[in-house]
Parts: sequence; structure tokens; C-alpha cells
Amino acid sequence: MKMMYVSCNISSLSPLLEIFKQENITSFQMIEEATGQFPKGEPRLNTPIWPGLNSIVFVTCNENQCHAVKKHINQFNKVAYNDNELIFVNSWTIDEDI
Repeated sequence: MKMMYVSCNISSLSPLLEIFKQENITSFQMIEEATGQFPKGEPRLNTPIWPGLNSIVFVTCNENQCHAVKKHINQFNKVAYNDNELIFVNSWTIDEDI
């Protein structure tokens, strides 16, 4: 099993959830309104200086689903309007899923 930590601008959340749907991913937890800064783009700290919000999704999936999601995210990022719309993903193997 794999765990993915996926984060994006809140405006990219809907396309991200569509990717999960396409890959039949049904196990995830979502934090719709989060603040922070990515390696690219402007910070989204929900302040007058740095307005905006991010979203975070934790996903449990199998190896094939993880690979497919990363492929979709790479395709999405290639045509993103700008760096502020990119989706970021980290993944790791989990020992057990109870």
C-alpha cells in the first residue's frame, strides 16, 4: 500500500478529485482550507499580503493507482496556467492498512 500527500491551490482541488475518480480511488482524507508555501509559486497564507488557500489530501492506494495519479498530476502540471496552480505530491510505502 502507498500513502500520498497531495497539496495544491484550492482552485486545483476539483481537477485533483477528478483524477482520483478516474483512478477509482475511494480512500482519502481532505483538508480543504490550508495555508502554506510550495517550492514554486507565491505563498498562500490567507493574509492581505499573501491571499489565498491551499488544499491537502491524504490518499491510501495501491502501487498502480499511485503511479497513475502521479502521471495525471505531471500531465496537469505541464499545462497549468502558472506555478501557483501546480499540484505537488509525495508518496511513501505504508506498513499496514487497518
